[in-house]
Amino acid sequence: MKRKAVQFERIIIVVAMFMFVFTALTGAQTKREERIHRRAERVVVKTPVRYNEVIVKDRHYYFRSGAFYERRANVYAVVPAPIGAKITILPAGYRIIHLHRKRFYFFAGVYYKYIPREKVFVVIEKPL
Repeated sequence: MKRKAVQFERIIIVVAMFMFVFTALTGAQTKREERIHRRAERVVVKTPVRYNEVIVKDRHYYFRSGAFYERRANVYAVVPAPIGAKITILPAGYRIIHLHRKRFYFFAGVYYKYIPREKVFVVIEKPL
């Protein structure tokens, strides 16, 4: 009986340690996403280096490292991701989400769907 109790205690300790590590790793990802959201409030004085131009409904955006920029007067401001924007490469650190047997990609509060015919990722609204 004592052996089973000792084994059970060991299992509980291992599970608790696993949950602690998982929670710590998940928290790190969330903090990174929060930094990117805070970055959305900043204004960039010059053009982002190595950006990709994206046109959505006749509006010009600039995309770099998961952030979308828009030109305002003589500065570039970080703006929310425009629905329908198409990009060829996802930023490092994205996550894959499976919902209703479909695959979506998520990064910094933005959801993407891959369109294989065009080989692009499209910004979409949060899937239900």
